[in-house]
Amino acid sequence: MTDERSYDKEWLLNGEIDKPVYVVTKIQKADEMKAYPKLERLSSKNGFVFFGRKPAK
Repeated sequence: MTDERSYDKEWLLNGEIDKPVYVVTKIQKADEMKAYPKLERLSSKNGFVFFGRKPAK
């Protein structure tokens, strides 16, 4: 069963998640992710930037 909140962008980026969240964006839009301090930049490759966040323990 899928948690309905998994379709909610704000919950994924700011909410109390129970599993890791990964976000992929084009390099041109990577600066927009600075608005979400819980996201950690993981890497970049081929014009894409990869971000992630882990649930609070």
